[in-house]
Amino acid sequence: MKQNPILFKWWIQTVVIIFASVIAGHLGWWEALWDADQTKISILILFLFVLSTLGAGYISKENTQEVLEKYQNYVWFASEAMITLGMIGTVAGFLILLGNGFESIDVTDTKSLQNIIAGMAVGMSTALTTTLVGLIGSVLTKLQMVIIENSWEDDEKYRSNQRFKASFGMIDLLFNLLIGFVFLFIIAFIMIRPITKTKTIDPKAEYLIIMSWPEGDENDIDLWVKAEKSKIVSFRSKDSGLMHLDRDDLGGTNDTIIVDGKPTKSKINREVVSIRQKIQDKYYVNVHWYSQKGENSAIADIKVEVILLRVNPYKEVAKSTVVLPTKGAEGAAFQFYIGEDGDIEQVTKDEERWVMGEVQAYIDNAGGAMDRVNGP
Repeated sequence: MKQNPILFKWWIQTVVIIFASVIAGHLGWWEALWDADQTKISILILFLFVLSTLGAGYISKENTQEVLEKYQNYVWFASEAMITLGMIGTVAGFLILLGNGFESIDVTDTKSLQNIIAGMAVGMSTALTTTLVGLIGSVLTKLQMVIIENSWEDDEKYRSNQRFKASFGMIDLLFNLLIGFVFLFIIAFIMIRPITKTKTIDPKAEYLIIMSWPEGDENDIDLWVKAEKSKIVSFRSKDSGLMHLDRDDLGGTNDTIIVDGKPTKSKINREVVSIRQKIQDKYYVNVHWYSQKGENSAIADIKVEVILLRVNPYKEVAKSTVVLPTKGAEGAAFQFYIGEDGDIEQVTKDEERWVMGEVQAYIDNAGGAMDRVNGP
């Protein structure tokens, strides 16, 4: 049997590649490659590498000038195509990096920044992964072809044409360096950009629940907050554990103060409940039209706005508008849940009524008096 040293050399290379592939799979590199490349161009490059390796094997097995002349250019072209596909993946990763959610960025929100940087990292990993796979595949293919062509070193006719050896590797590398620079520049810009303070809040609280109704309206609207692990906070009980009602606004009744001997009336209608610590619990927020006052005030359909704010860093978590049709009406603003890490995990709105029973109990205890100014 005639010996074929070219085929033997190719077989050694192939066995080493297969062994390295098995080790990579054992280390979890293939799974990491699948997750890192969002475009999956790396899989196409690997498929092309397998085809080119089989092509080089066929050339080595036949070991004739006719086969070399017929197929060598295809293998060299596949080698260059791997690098080209790697560069396409680099461009795609760059587009992912730049297009990942900048319109919704909030530099005051740590989680928002983390999500943006994570999205940018996805684009960066796609660009680098496709480049790496393309370069490795191209180098290994060229190595096989160089060994094959060296066996025909005495015949220049069957050497591969130089136009198939022109490599985009350096261009791809420079482009990846550009992507890395842009990535780092954007992160640095986010970190050093001064935060413009649009609102200043300096209470000793983690969350604020703010209720307001139209300015100048003298009706008495009440904010009620209930936690599953704590008591109810309202005008009846302003403190409950780590929740506190800062002020019971009675509409027009307690809005007049004396300044320099002259009465001054505030038209702002607002009640605020502060939550001083991030305790894991579910909270229910409802509003209630307690009493009707004032000749010029609304007699129906009062629009009450309730806002849930996170204080540090500042963020408007939820906002709800409740329409109270008549005196005595109750409306649910929203419910929210604070998780173990202290962040609000979900905000819902279920029309659950629980305030009326509390109000009736207060009226019964007060001897039927609806006006809290005259009551106990």
